[in-house]
Amino acid sequence: FIPILSGAGTAIWPDFFAEARWIFLVYELMFLALACVFGIFVLPARLKGAPEPVRRFVLALTWFEAAQYALWAYADVVILSYGDIGYAFRLIPNAFYYALFLPFVYRYAPRAEAS
Repeated sequence: FIPILSGAGTAIWPDFFAEARWIFLVYELMFLALACVFGIFVLPARLKGAPEPVRRFVLALTWFEAAQYALWAYADVVILSYGDIGYAFRLIPNAFYYALFLPFVYRYAPRAEAS
């Protein structure tokens, strides 16, 4: 749904979205907003009956992704405002995405109890 909405902007405001970085920024901000809505409203209510380790883990994953998208959006704002220096800032969320996600999951995933 979000990719469709962010792409719809190009049809509505083609001049504004002629710079592809604006499409990326809108996409990232929409995913950030979605993660925040889930982290604040949806998941806490849906996970009420879940075991506490599972609840903590799902919320931690949600906020991990929210941080990643917030950092990508920040980097794109820097790119749009100041130029290529913003690409250096993209290294941080890229590290989250390419290098830190699986170690994060491994470290914080609830462990199955031994029988």
